[in-house]
Amino acid sequence: MSLRAQAVFGIQWLSSSTALTVLIQFAQTAALSRLLEPRDFGLTAMIWVFLGFAPMFADAGVSNAVIQRRDVTRDQLSSVYWLNVLAGCLIAALSCLSAPLLVAYFHEPELAGLVPWVAATFVMMALGQQFQMLAQRELEFQRLAIGDILGAVVSATVAVGSAGLGAGAYSLVYGGLGAAAARAAWLISRGWTTWRPRLCFQRSHLRGFVRFGLFQIGDRITNYIWSNADYMLVGRILGSGPLGIYRLAYETVVRPLATVNPILNAVAYPVFSKRQEDDEKLR
Repeated sequence: MSLRAQAVFGIQWLSSSTALTVLIQFAQTAALSRLLEPRDFGLTAMIWVFLGFAPMFADAGVSNAVIQRRDVTRDQLSSVYWLNVLAGCLIAALSCLSAPLLVAYFHEPELAGLVPWVAATFVMMALGQQFQMLAQRELEFQRLAIGDILGAVVSATVAVGSAGLGAGAYSLVYGGLGAAAARAAWLISRGWTTWRPRLCFQRSHLRGFVRFGLFQIGDRITNYIWSNADYMLVGRILGSGPLGIYRLAYETVVRPLATVNPILNAVAYPVFSKRQEDDEKLR
């Protein structure tokens, strides 16, 4: 297919998967709102207000460089992959160590038990991150779409099942961990046939990637603080109950609208990267 046809095909797949994912998430939220207390939603929102920073650092900001650079060698990809995994494990460890700070800030002792499960999610994400970027780089949007749907189905199944068994706030965390693991397993299984990481890690392979990553991290942090300042204030001042109600309202109304723009970005970025030397085509 031509690049234009591939872009249209990608938008179709990602739009369809996003619509289905939103429906699944709506069903999940509706079911959990009857099985859980507002406080349970508030506790997980408190965690993600601060630990939501962690995924920004989990890939050291270099993942998008894999798409942008057109001359990446297999050894460079391997070094970037192990950097992702190392960063994911380091961020998970730091997240666990930060649990007492979260408890002190929000005055919620139960957060200490939830944090390690959220931290495990970062490791799962790191394992599949490189395979996701390579699929996006080669415009394999069908693979990404199926992974998103699979993650949503697993998340809903695990979360609702755990809530039904009385897991409380843990059911929300289990659902997120299950989704990350399922998506990573799918991406690895599909991408393993075309590329697999070698036991290779050299600093020289990371030249250019790290500098690119630092700008990415700065951009992500700025946007994240702007988007989550309300959670920080509501959780600190009003507590977990009101924050849970606030989060439910936010997820129901705002989150589906925020899924449209990422579809265009996911397709446009690799397409623009493939034509980065052709100004006329970019226009």
